Amino acid sequence: MLSDTRVSDKLYFHGKKVMDAIEEIFIGYIFFHLVECKSHFLFFP
Repeated sequence: MLSDTRVSDKLYFHGKKVMDAIEEIFIGYIFFHLVECKSHFLFFP
């Protein structure tokens, strides 16, 4: 039983890490595009 809970905890934490990483990449991607669009509008109105 103890080993089972440890494995599920590991999977849970691993999934959390993966989700956090995906979230960071997603936010960074959107932010990058927003900045890129703004710079395009500034330079080419």
